[in-house]
Amino acid sequence: MTYIVTGAGGFIGKHLLRRLCAEGADAVGLTRKAVPPTAATAEALPMVEWEPSDRGSVDEVLQSLRPDVIFHCAAQSYPKVAWADPYGTLAANALAPVHMLQSLVDGQFGTRILVCSSSGVYAPQIAVDAMDESYPLDPQDPYGLSKLLQENICHYYAAVHGLYVVTMRPFFVIGPEKEGDVCSDLSRQIVMVGSGAKSELAFGNLDVVRDFLGIRDAIEAMLVLARDGVAGEAYNICSGRGVHLRSVLDTLIALSGHDGFEESGGALPARKNDPSCRVGDCSKLAALGWSAEDDIETTLAEILAYWRGREGSPARPDV
Repeated sequence: MTYIVTGAGGFIGKHLLRRLCAEGADAVGLTRKAVPPTAATAEALPMVEWEPSDRGSVDEVLQSLRPDVIFHCAAQSYPKVAWADPYGTLAANALAPVHMLQSLVDGQFGTRILVCSSSGVYAPQIAVDAMDESYPLDPQDPYGLSKLLQENICHYYAAVHGLYVVTMRPFFVIGPEKEGDVCSDLSRQIVMVGSGAKSELAFGNLDVVRDFLGIRDAIEAMLVLARDGVAGEAYNICSGRGVHLRSVLDTLIALSGHDGFEESGGALPARKNDPSCRVGDCSKLAALGWSAEDDIETTLAEILAYWRGREGSPARPDV
């Protein structure tokens, strides 16, 4: 079996590629040309450059590698960027994959495609304990819209051209090496305050609930879906448990071993259309034999340790 991981320089992509290579799989990561080096390339993982918006580049890579399984993780995944550049986000997330899908059709590879969508495709959560895959789809920001369009395009290719497509909808996947999300931002600030590089913690609204899942459990879910996921189906990748962000901050402070933090809550602006609650139902995934193994405290401790090693160096978006 030959595996391709697109977006292998990004958070999920590089963790997935590491796992496949550690297990001895024939796996290759794809990264865009002219992208700065990442931890994945520094580790000498098998990487190939491509340009997903260029059909010729896509054809060349797929004809060379002839993959059995593609994990399509490449995306513009930053909400702030999506609001600032909705056209670019739609083009990267919804339109660029058309080249890959059409190339697979023309090449008749019989490839199984695992498409990384998002919980952002769902409508705002109201009066339910957790959202399953049948929950209404109504994205509230350009990023979620781009992912829903991506899903629709993939479903078209599956229905019309017979591609084997499984849709993955991760909720809030966290872990070391991720940058720009709330758990990483809070961890980084705590490290900087502890070292004296910063005087106080700044954060936005902590009165929200999120479904966090550690990266190892997310990667295991993706591998299960590659093996047992049903073509044409969507699967939530989540813990099924809601956690208040205030609890995340309290846990990180306790793990840091420091006290007396000064807080400047509300100093950071709230994200547009940011839902107050987003918790998923993972029953459909669990029915395939998957279950989460890591608790959130374990993962938060690993994130904190990562930022201690980084010592507050500047963040860079995943690619």
